[in-house]
Amino acid sequence: MKKFFTATAVLLLAIAAGEAFAEAEADASATVTCAMQASGTTATWKNELGSTAKITVDAKGNVTGKYTDGSGSGATGPLVGFCNTNAITFTVAWTGFKTITSWTGTWNNKNITTLWYLVDGASSKWNNTNAGTDTFVKQ
Repeated sequence: MKKFFTATAVLLLAIAAGEAFAEAEADASATVTCAMQASGTTATWKNELGSTAKITVDAKGNVTGKYTDGSGSGATGPLVGFCNTNAITFTVAWTGFKTITSWTGTWNNKNITTLWYLVDGASSKWNNTNAGTDTFVKQ
């Protein structure tokens, strides 16, 4: 009798997990609200250093665009990420450099406030990672 209850419990857990997975897959295809800009639109956001993030958001919350560094290097790169309600994250692989920068933050009805990490891919040493903050204002 004990084996029957154990097998039944395992079967019920497997069924519940399958239903949760199916719900998650259905939710993944649903429309996501990105509060900082409407789905299907492109906007330019500028930080305190003059860098610009030209961001397009689709109906699923996918973020694409182009980032241009404003600190004097003239570096650019493709931008990819996600937006969900007031949260945003995006990453730039710098063209012509062996570095990647990622920003994650929130939109607060005016600005996007982020934390960022820049990683130098030329070396695998931990001290090749820099961190900081940026605030972006819609242009």
